[in-house]
Formats: sequence, C-alpha cells, structure tokens
Amino acid sequence: MYYSNTPYETLSGQVVMFEQDDTGVESPRDWDNLGKLMLKGGRYIGHDEHPFFNVTALVAWSDGMGIEDAQDFIARNDEWLEKSEIRSMFAEFEREIAAIRQVYRYEHSGVAYNTTGFSCRWDSGKVGVIFALKSDVRENFNVKRISRKLVERVEKSLDAEIETYSQWANGDVYGIKLFQSLADFQSGHDSDSCWGFYFDGNYDFSHAVKDHFGVEIKGELNSRKAA
Repeated sequence: MYYSNTPYETLSGQVVMFEQDDTGVESPRDWDNLGKLMLKGGRYIGHDEHPFFNVTALVAWSDGMGIEDAQDFIARNDEWLEKSEIRSMFAEFEREIAAIRQVYRYEHSGVAYNTTGFSCRWDSGKVGVIFALKSDVRENFNVKRISRKLVERVEKSLDAEIETYSQWANGDVYGIKLFQSLADFQSGHDSDSCWGFYFDGNYDFSHAVKDHFGVEIKGELNSRKAA
C-alpha cells in the first residue's frame, strides 16, 4: 500500500512521491469511449450526456419494466408519455443498443458512481445509464454478429468506464514527482513529473514509477532523511 504525499526511495537512489492532481484533469467522458453515458434525475445528478434518447425511459427499459410500469415510472420522474410513445422508444432501444448498465451515485462528503448500487439508500440512488450502441460495438470489435459472449465483454467495459468516471468525479487522479537525490527532494526541486494517473488494484504506484521513469521503489523514505 502506497500513500499520497509520502516520499519513497528508489533502488537507484532517487526519491519519488505522488500527490492528488488538482490541475484541472479533463473528464474521462471526453475520451474515446465505447459507452454513452446519460445521467439525470433528482438531487443526485449534474448533467446529461448524449441526450438523443429519453434517459428515464432507458432506465425503465434496462430495468425490464412493462409498458404500464414504465409509464408510471416515467411520469413520476420525468414527464407523461403515451403508451404508444413508450412502445416506440422501447423498440428503438432494442434495435440500437447492444449492452446497457444502470448507473448509481453515492454522495456524502465525496461522490462515487457504480453499476451495482450502494448499500446506503439515503445518500445514493439510480441516476442514469451507460450503454453501447450496436453500430459502435460492430465497428470497435470488427464483427457483424454480436454474440452473448461479446455483450458480456462490452458490459465489463461499461463497468470500467464508470469506475474511471467515479475516480475522476471524486478527485482520485494523481501525479508523480521524481527527485534525482535526497537533497533535491529536501529542496523541493523535482527533475521530472507525470500527471493524470488513475491508480487501482491492477495498476498501482510502483508500476507507474517503473513504467514512466524506469526506476523501482525500495521503500518508504526514512522520516529522518525526509526532514
């Protein structure tokens, strides 16, 4: 386990540390994503992305609601729609969407998003969906037929996009500073830095240091040396 703003020695004598990136990191939704994210509803939400589908109807469809239940749900959360309008929307979703995941948000001091829901019902709720269009899946994977196995792969990709979005929304994006010597570290003169890291269980600080600076971490810098 590595900690932000804690200095670490490398095997070759440098000092490295990582800290929260407060330089205005761009939203990962500006990247070339497979998924389309649509967020809306109540006190939990900020904005919609890709507003070419009705997000409340999408939530109802992804939840497997029938037409009457969907009509009641949409009326409570958005607007009144005729059953014929909802049937038409559902048919369009069926034609166009390859995979879809519901998106939940938890807000209490910080903010977090996921596709599975949170245990606290007071500070969390369902706020939208993320989905992949069949046309995008065919182009991205160079296939004509979208198999169930491929759908499962796409669903995992959508989950990962929301995980990254959640890290960004909560400020869990970091930069790494490299100091060539202890003296440089003590004077605050870093020789190199790299920013915009999303650390998780699969790609941690030590991997990033080795990949980007070619050095390996020895261990935490002795507090006496750091002073």
